[in-house]
Parts: sequence; C-alpha cells; structure tokens
Amino acid sequence: MGCGSSVATNVGETGRSRLVIQNHDCNIPALLQDCSVNLLAQFAEAAEWKKFEASSYIINGPNSKCPMFFISHGEVSVHETGRQTKNLSDGDHFAETSMLLNEEGYTIAIANTDCEILELKRDSFFTLLESWNKLASLMFSHMDDRDQKHILEQVQEKQAKVEGNGGRSSVRPNLQRKSTKLMLDEIVSKMAGAQSDRGLDRFIELVHDSMLEAEGKKDSKMLRVKVAKDNARPGLLVFLNLDAYRDTESCR
Repeated sequence: MGCGSSVATNVGETGRSRLVIQNHDCNIPALLQDCSVNLLAQFAEAAEWKKFEASSYIINGPNSKCPMFFISHGEVSVHETGRQTKNLSDGDHFAETSMLLNEEGYTIAIANTDCEILELKRDSFFTLLESWNKLASLMFSHMDDRDQKHILEQVQEKQAKVEGNGGRSSVRPNLQRKSTKLMLDEIVSKMAGAQSDRGLDRFIELVHDSMLEAEGKKDSKMLRVKVAKDNARPGLLVFLNLDAYRDTESCR
C-alpha cells in the first residue's frame, strides 16, 4: 500500500471503516459504501489526495487528463455546457463521463468551500471495476439520462469506426427514441467483433449484465401466475419465463 494510505475497520462507535489516504482522514465515497475492505484498500492505494481553497478551480475547461473526482470534504459547484449547475458535497463524485470516454469534455468545477478532493485516474478506475463489478451499475445508475445516452452513443460510434463505417452509427438518428436497454443490447451484440476500448467495453458489458439480472428478477416475480385449482393437479403453479413454460407442483 502506498505511503500513508490505509483502511482500518470497526473504528469508533459507528463501526465503520476509516479511510486514510496520504495520511489524511477521508470520507468514504458514496459509490464505495457497500464495497469490501479490500476494495477500499485498493482505492486508498490508487487515489490521490488534493486540497483546494474556497473559490479555486478544480477543473477549468477541458479535463485533459480524464480522471474522476470524489469529494472527501467540502462543497463543489460543477458547471457543464448546456447543463444546470450541480452543487455537490461530501461523498459525491464528478467528471465520471469524461473519464469513462477518455474525452476532454468541457467542465468547470469550483470549490465553494475549502475542499479535500480524491482524484482517481482512468486506469485505476478500471482496475477497481474488475475487483468489484457492481461498481459499473452503481455509477451508471447515478448518471442522468443525458449522460447515459451520451456514453452509449460514443461507444456505438467507436464500434462503427471499427466496422469501417467512418464513425457514423446507423442508430444515431433514432437515439432519442431508443431505450437505454435497447441501446445496450445493440452495443453488446457487436462487442466481440468491434472492441475499441477494452475498459469502456467492460464497463458497458457489466451494466448490461446488471440490467438483465434486474429484469430477470422482475419478470420472474411479475409473470408468476397462480391458476385455479385443478382436480387432477391441485395447487398448480405456472411459471412463465422468457424462454419456456415450466410447470411445477406447489409445495405442501
């Protein structure tokens, strides 16, 4: 573990883990609240602690290095072109979209108070992702619809370039009419033959898997139908799923 970075468990009356990065006590990011101590230790090793005075810029224009940021202590205003200002505080994160896509974007982030910020580089994020797959779906679910669609659109355009379409995705004109789930289905179906960014592709794949798992649980619950008792087979339950019909006797 890097110098001055550690994780201690069951500290104090709260019984929560204590995150120390470069000898600074830090709040655990909201995205990592449910992860293991080992994963927190990886994060402590990879993240870089930085301090910003009130009214100073954390990001001023293109985010050329493409890291993402977690607020350990303080309040931050994040301004993006064409977006409402986001006012963030302890535990929140920002700049995840530009980090995932490895693009500069145009963001201004200002420290409203004295702030302690944890910076995580792109490669380090994808290393954490392989250790804790749930991180993908958690991050994606925290994004608004516009960011989700922007990420999926960019992935589709990268796939189109690999396929030799000059980066012109055939689905782009219908972007707003397509559901996030349908876009994910299309992207993952082409992934084997059109991989352009291994880390980002893995992120998308994990989000898709999580969505399928959630839908499977929902379908199993909604499509379970209890039918009227039959003299020959009392208490029959019919379970409907996406692939087949399966009958089973109810347990007595």
